Amino acid sequence: MKFFPVKEYRFKLVGDQTEALDRLYRRTEKSENLISDYTDSTFRGKINGTHFNLISSNIGRGAFCVMTGEIEAGNGKVR
Repeated sequence: MKFFPVKEYRFKLVGDQTEALDRLYRRTEKSENLISDYTDSTFRGKINGTHFNLISSNIGRGAFCVMTGEIEAGNGKVR
């Protein structure tokens, strides 16, 4: 029995790669520790180039699901 199943998704970018990364930077509060906290941002976490490691900023739900992924030219993936 899996308590924490892993799901992988692929998505197509609406704009180009730089526009998607800029939007992700604006909506992410930078944090080395993936701990939920009150913030105006949608996500908390780290973005290194095109790779990201994020959680939702919602208290009680954020750290439960860690999103790791990459944004490439034209598409992206998240796990």
